Amino acid sequence: MERYEFDPKVRESYESLSIPIAIYQTGPEGRKLLLVSDGLCQLLGQSRSQLMQGTIASDLSCLPALLERKRELKAAKSGLIMVEYADLTRQQERLFLTDQAYLTSQEDDYFLDRLTGLPNTNYFQSIAQKYLNELQESGQTPIVVFFDIYGMHAYNDHFGYAKGDQLLRTTARIIRAAFPNSLLVRFVEDHFVMVTADHNLLPKLKRVAKDVMDSTHGWSDGVHAGIYYCQEKIANPMTAVDNARKALKYMAGNRQQLCCVYDQKVKDKYDSRDYVLTHFNEALRKGWIQAYFQPEMRAITGKLCGAEALARWVDPEKGVLSPGLFIPVLEEANLIHRLDLCIIEQTCQIIRGMKDENEPMIPISVNLSRIDFQVCDIFKEVDRLRRKYDLSPKLLKIEVTESTLTTAPEALMRAMREFQRAGYDVWMDDFGSGYSSLNNLQSYNFDLIKIDMIFLRNFASNPSVSTIVAAIIDMAKRLGIQTLCEGVETMEQADFLREVGCERLQGFLFAQPLPFEEFIEYFSDHADGYLEPVEENEYYREAGQINVLSDPTLGSNPKGEDILPIVEIEEEADGRLNLIYINNNGEELLASCLNMDGQELQARLLDEQSNWQRAAKRLIAVCRRSREPHSRDFIINAQPFNLRMMKVAGDGQRTLFVGVITDLSKYDAEPGI
Repeated sequence: MERYEFDPKVRESYESLSIPIAIYQTGPEGRKLLLVSDGLCQLLGQSRSQLMQGTIASDLSCLPALLERKRELKAAKSGLIMVEYADLTRQQERLFLTDQAYLTSQEDDYFLDRLTGLPNTNYFQSIAQKYLNELQESGQTPIVVFFDIYGMHAYNDHFGYAKGDQLLRTTARIIRAAFPNSLLVRFVEDHFVMVTADHNLLPKLKRVAKDVMDSTHGWSDGVHAGIYYCQEKIANPMTAVDNARKALKYMAGNRQQLCCVYDQKVKDKYDSRDYVLTHFNEALRKGWIQAYFQPEMRAITGKLCGAEALARWVDPEKGVLSPGLFIPVLEEANLIHRLDLCIIEQTCQIIRGMKDENEPMIPISVNLSRIDFQVCDIFKEVDRLRRKYDLSPKLLKIEVTESTLTTAPEALMRAMREFQRAGYDVWMDDFGSGYSSLNNLQSYNFDLIKIDMIFLRNFASNPSVSTIVAAIIDMAKRLGIQTLCEGVETMEQADFLREVGCERLQGFLFAQPLPFEEFIEYFSDHADGYLEPVEENEYYREAGQINVLSDPTLGSNPKGEDILPIVEIEEEADGRLNLIYINNNGEELLASCLNMDGQELQARLLDEQSNWQRAAKRLIAVCRRSREPHSRDFIINAQPFNLRMMKVAGDGQRTLFVGVITDLSKYDAEPGI
């Protein structure tokens, strides 16, 4: 009988298996041993050369402690059989192959992952049930571990797939060395599955992660693992694997967390996910998805200038579901565009209803997900709804999250141009929550940035917060971009934001998101003249370009100079003047020389007989004719001042001027009158 010769790579793959196997060639003279696996060498405690020369070379059936299962290797290898051995004296190594799996197999690598030399998913599915049962019957708790090589795709991209394959082989070897008496298979791609009864798990997992990371010289964070303890009988081993995988995904890419155990929190999350996916169509059809509205307040006037439409799932059984529960699920399933368009249509219906009832309309901002730009022509879909209800595009503000800029940059750029050409404003949501906020401002032409609420969380305790927020607002003004700050919860925060020139405020200080009827009722009950007429939006857009952190009449603030005393004065059509803004420095300057508090100062400044009013009116008469700055000196309590002013905005009903006050006594100048 001519001896069969294996391809060297095939031989290496079989010999490196942790499964205790031997491959024989059969013929008229009996069977001849061709190779043995590492697993068999370990099981019998002998080297490969010892086994190839000893009893096993003919037959092992004389050893009663071993159970033998045979499988013929087909496909051009007639006469070859693979024999699986199991030691009946060691419970954790009783690995059984089902006869049915052998019979249905047509290839010699049906159970083998030839890249790593480990068993594959077919092997796991064929023996895992019996292995789990044997461990539980012996009083042990099986543990299913789902491994993932963190950063594998980036590693492949940087080093190439050959190096990636080497990392897979190295990882397989490291895990197998740490858990020699466990069932380990390469499951799919860069994932491995292990069944073990080794409860010294965490220290070994730490060592595995470190060894894998060291093998890549720090290019990978090693392996991360999801863990499932089989406390009860498992009807299907793949259920245990799925639970371990859910535990892994629950970590959501947390690079600092090595592993996660499947527990009630993980179960609840995935139960909720399944509920969302199976009931989403019903929720849309039956109106469980509803638009709630959160106000956007004009900082300078305190009036309601807009609202944001937010999706809420009002479930008849589970109550109001958190957006943090269903939005990520719908994004992952590429269904989020249906939710967004549902909210946009409800918003259009509401604005149309206000228009039909001759009620003042409120501009409303609507959110678009990064997925929207990938799965549909989102501009056409939004504009179709807007046209369906015959609304001005100025009544819908388009919000996109900062993450969209990195996941769909070309689609976003194209859609932004279409939206803005059609007359929509496009806002960047969550500014500052990502790593590329500043870079994005030079690449995309946003009309407004919404400063993320994370900046206000430590406002009271961290002085740097106010510095950062003021710098963002200053930068936005210089770029001609409007600003809105989210997460405003205290009057201290609101006063600060107004002081530094933030145009719009949003947060629980004003109201939480409410159904539209409650939203309107709440504001009509809590404030007189609460609503800013929509036709004034453009006026306040221009007014919002005033940068109170610099000299707005010069366009800059000399380096190192303190924030200047700034006022904003509005002239009504009948000539009456309103002081609508004065910053802290301006108020302190005038109040100190008049020896009065803030309220008394406001009354004095509104006194039409005061020097201040006379100087302001004369100056306004000059400034009204152009947008160039002009100045005039005046005296308060024998103290000389200069007021430099310029026109900022006007809509026919009133005109807005901004001014900078200078204390001339500091410069020993002769006062004017």
